[in-house]
Amino acid sequence: MAYEYRIAISQTAADLGLSGTVAVSSPLDRLTGTGTAFLTGTPFLYNALRAGDVVFANGEARLIESVDSDTQITVVTNFSATFSGVTYAFARLRQVEYLINAGANVEVTVRNCAAPKGVYTPFSQVKDLGDGARRGYGRPSAKWVWGFVSKTNRNRLKTYSTGSSRLLYIKTMRYEDEDEFGVYEAIMLWPYPDENREMGGFRMNFEAEFRNLVEIT
Repeated sequence: MAYEYRIAISQTAADLGLSGTVAVSSPLDRLTGTGTAFLTGTPFLYNALRAGDVVFANGEARLIESVDSDTQITVVTNFSATFSGVTYAFARLRQVEYLINAGANVEVTVRNCAAPKGVYTPFSQVKDLGDGARRGYGRPSAKWVWGFVSKTNRNRLKTYSTGSSRLLYIKTMRYEDEDEFGVYEAIMLWPYPDENREMGGFRMNFEAEFRNLVEIT
């Protein structure tokens, strides 16, 4: 089986006809639904919810560990407090190698985009200290770098950030030597004007930048 880089991107999916409301009581890692269809519903048209999707409820985002039934989801990390009767949304992180337009409710089974090189920076600023040491400050950032992308895939990526920037969700490599990936809320910055470099119908040396990364667990 060929290696897959698992770099992925998503927007929230709040407009897919989700039914019911959700609550958390005890334990705090169990999301309970009323009038929901977590296991048998198909909010992503071709597939029910699954481990690795992101659920949004009560102002918090959590990775799904398992979908236990139509009315129960277990998340990786506890919610911070109990709540009840709230609406919810989901995001499915789609691998960039199977790139589709944001919001497209279809499944792509053939790789149509080269995987970018993921560059992760664990802080946004570095300051020199009086003792000669250095310290990093601020939230992490990341870049996805392609030697080239086709116009078609450039346009697909653009649907995730229709303006100059947009809040969305990514899965990206943290430490290349450890093959470690994390899921983050991030602000995607569209590479204007450098993305206009073109040769033979391809965008050359294409970069997508993500700032203000907040990890979702």
